[in-house]
Amino acid sequence: DSQLGVFELENSQPLTIDQVPDHVVAALLAVEDSGFEKHKGVNLRALVRATLANFQYSSGRQGASTITQQVVKNEYLAGLPRDGRYKILQARYAVMLEKTVPKATIVERYLNTVFFGNNAYGIQAAADVYYQKKVADLTLIEAGFLAGLVRAPSTFDPIRRPEQSRRRFVQVLERLVDTGLMTAVDRDTTLATWQPPES
Repeated sequence: DSQLGVFELENSQPLTIDQVPDHVVAALLAVEDSGFEKHKGVNLRALVRATLANFQYSSGRQGASTITQQVVKNEYLAGLPRDGRYKILQARYAVMLEKTVPKATIVERYLNTVFFGNNAYGIQAAADVYYQKKVADLTLIEAGFLAGLVRAPSTFDPIRRPEQSRRRFVQVLERLVDTGLMTAVDRDTTLATWQPPES
């Protein structure tokens, strides 16, 4: 099957949720979907805000898509035209997925399918490409950096766009402070010495 062949060429290394340290999951949720534990698949406030802002995200705020919606996009809607109907379908499927699948499974599927740039699909491939590490060995800071790539991997590419990458990392650290994963002092210390990874 040629489809399978294509997928195998991509750098994908599936993991179970138990193989991913809590701080790595926490960093991704903080940056990409901090309301994940509470929402039912769709973050209505973010969706409305995004619609009003015409889907432009220049600020450090989170995107409108929940992690569940991103799983739906990656697994079910690939190749569909991004029209008005697309967003509605994505939201509907996300709500259905949340009703039928536990949160932990959704996170696991997200961690294994999300794209981090540089041909890295999934968190293990990203850890490998950017840090030459296993996911189990990632620090909170490294996990945060990887989480920051998800929204726009080519824009925030540390190799080709080090300045944008640093600016995005500053936003990421703010999210980690906002969600209590890091203190403001830790953030300042981190920024003073931080260098982007060289994949």
